[in-house]
Amino acid sequence: TTQVDQLRRINLDGTGDILIKDNFVQTAGPLVLDAANNRLLVVDMRTSQPSTSTANAKIVAVSLAAGNPVSTLVVAPYIAGSTSTNIGGLALSTQDPPTVTTNAVTSFGSSSAVLGGNVTSDGNVTVTQRGVVYSPTSTTPTLANSTSLAIGSGTGSFSATVSSLAGNTTYYVRAFATNAITTSYGPVQTFTTLVPNSAPTNITLSNSSVNENQPLSTVVGSFSTTDPDAGQTFSYSLVAGTGSDDNAAFQIVGNQLRTNVVFNFETKNSYTVRVQTTDNGTPALSFQKAFTITVNNLNELTATVTAQASVSCNGAATGSATITAAGENPPFSYTYRNTTTNTTLAQTTSAVTGLTAGAYSVTVTATNSGFTATTSFSISQPSALSLTTSATNVSQLGTSTGTASVTVSGGTPAYAYNWLPGNPTGDGTSTITSLSAGTYTVVVTDANGCSATGSTTVSTNPDITPLLYARPSLIYGTSPFTVVVDVVEANMVSTTGVITVRITKDAKATLLFDNSVSSLGGRSVQNGSWSYSSDANYYILTTSQSISGGGKLSVGLSGMLSAEATTGVINCSATVMGGGESRMGNNIDADKVEYFQQ
Repeated sequence: TTQVDQLRRINLDGTGDILIKDNFVQTAGPLVLDAANNRLLVVDMRTSQPSTSTANAKIVAVSLAAGNPVSTLVVAPYIAGSTSTNIGGLALSTQDPPTVTTNAVTSFGSSSAVLGGNVTSDGNVTVTQRGVVYSPTSTTPTLANSTSLAIGSGTGSFSATVSSLAGNTTYYVRAFATNAITTSYGPVQTFTTLVPNSAPTNITLSNSSVNENQPLSTVVGSFSTTDPDAGQTFSYSLVAGTGSDDNAAFQIVGNQLRTNVVFNFETKNSYTVRVQTTDNGTPALSFQKAFTITVNNLNELTATVTAQASVSCNGAATGSATITAAGENPPFSYTYRNTTTNTTLAQTTSAVTGLTAGAYSVTVTATNSGFTATTSFSISQPSALSLTTSATNVSQLGTSTGTASVTVSGGTPAYAYNWLPGNPTGDGTSTITSLSAGTYTVVVTDANGCSATGSTTVSTNPDITPLLYARPSLIYGTSPFTVVVDVVEANMVSTTGVITVRITKDAKATLLFDNSVSSLGGRSVQNGSWSYSSDANYYILTTSQSISGGGKLSVGLSGMLSAEATTGVINCSATVMGGGESRMGNNIDADKVEYFQQ
């Protein structure tokens, strides 16, 4: 048309000129029929600008529908595409098939995979559908021969997860994109689904018991799993469900079941846990099982001697002991042995009495478990209470000068003393005094009430006195001369030990001893019982013969006395000692002989 701003429809023979639209462009350029969208595309060249400039150019769409509405599609910066014609310096696009690529399949399992692609060009025609086609049999899958999954429209990347795939199967997959021109496919990608995972079928535990009193994290046993799929690994966990009552008492480390508390058989001896094993297949599958864990009863029984009493008096059977058993549940039985005598006692309770001194052992048995514990103890006793008595005899018949004493050993100090008969001086102590002759008894009681009795006799000591006879009592000139000493016992107590008689010497008379004579100066002597010696001053005679109480033993000497031309007196004295006497006041006697010259 000669009017650059009019769009008219004219038959090829020049007839039927009809105005469609006017005043919608400034400088009309090329015209293209967009039949698919029932419109005409007109290029506004804007010829008021330099022909070499397309800065203000645009493409206008005129709808062929009623009313012929006009819209601007593209402004100058976007006028580009596959060049088919260059009109007035504008490159106009043609309508082409879309361009699409297929993503490599890297995420897949045994029954699913992530498939996708990328529409890199829509061919200047809107992509109305895009997606993937896949097949385990067709190596070039299409919408016609394969399973398809639509994933949106337009250009750009897209992906989606397809499921219900067959396991361990090779699939061929292509992305597709559809515009008004055609459907395009991307390159074929292949992938093989994984072998389908099978769930575990059983769990076993290598050991299902644990000793009591073990520390936390003690290993009970190791888990292993039965699974149809070879080469899989497994994880283990405690889970809730039937048999999970005691899960908190345990922990799982790796494949080991470990304790999480310290168990005591006497408190509780059986526990249940529920364990789940999970494989590493895709998808991961699991199996659960309940286990019973038993606590082993260890021998915790102890036997302790908590009370003990020794024998109070030597030789008595008053010892006792009390045994306390702990660590196991009662009842308990007790077996006692005297290891000193290697005998078993009849008593079987925790308290044992009537024990003599010695070493003992006791074996305690817990009736329910049969566990035993043994301990030992000793019962001691004081040494035997022993008395040693002594006495000091009366020195003279009829007096009260004797004493009695007791020395105590053994037992348990302090000691109490009771002297009998009567209440002698010093009663209550170890020594009594002012005693007359007689037998005295003492009862000694120690701090434990043990007693012993002793006695001693206070006697009268022998008392010897000499009676000296010098004969004749008058001598004239030279004459025989004798001295006889009667040693007399005065206390009616026989003498003991050696008796010695000393007779003074005098130069006027020399006396001799003859052990064969039995009479001198008309007096009976027993010279055969005596021994003789002398020194410068004395004639010394000794005997070991006892003199009976009230009896006597005599000894005599004889010789010549010469008065010569003098007159005087010879004084003879004798001293006796020994024989067990204690009174010495009567041990000297003397006599005299007068002599005259003839």
